[in-house]
Amino acid sequence: FFAKKIILTMLLLAEVFFLTQDYFYGPFSIGNALRVTLLSFVMFPLGMIASHHEEKMLSFTKKYFFILLSATLFTMLAVFAQGWYLYTTTRYPQAIYSQYQPFVLPYTLLLAAIFFSYFSMHDMYKKIIMRLSTLSFFVFFIHVAIIYTFWGWVIEPVFHLSRETLLTQLGFDVFFFVFVAGVSFLIADLIHRIPRISKITG
Repeated sequence: FFAKKIILTMLLLAEVFFLTQDYFYGPFSIGNALRVTLLSFVMFPLGMIASHHEEKMLSFTKKYFFILLSATLFTMLAVFAQGWYLYTTTRYPQAIYSQYQPFVLPYTLLLAAIFFSYFSMHDMYKKIIMRLSTLSFFVFFIHVAIIYTFWGWVIEPVFHLSRETLLTQLGFDVFFFVFVAGVSFLIADLIHRIPRISKITG
């Protein structure tokens, strides 16, 4: 159903419309769970389609690898330019670090295609990548809880970290990302060792 061109086109256009409205005209005044769903729902049917057309995708990404790489670099710069322009005109910090910039959608898809093609051509870390891929769907659902728990229980009451300089901010961001990702994947790995649990967790 999702692989039909008309359906997929309508879903992508709807996603771009929601992203544009939310980013340029202000966040939707709805519950955060519904807002996140609206701004990222298209990734799920795209993932379903990709899983059923792996060989076609591999052939396409190998054939157009350097074009995809160039497009990835272009959209990466577009994400930065878009965020910088909106920030300088509105002074709204969310313009810089929002993950729901419209250009983030094609950038994410192109980057995924590049990784898919590259790691398919090279067996480097294949077992690790396959394991992380297996766990990633469940990690998507639990990582926010890990973020809020770690921030509320450890960072705010214990450290009161000062991140006034760019260097300390970047250092803290890297540490925070590594910690949250590590704990999230560890929990997912432990849970997935339970027999038949993947039927529930994905």
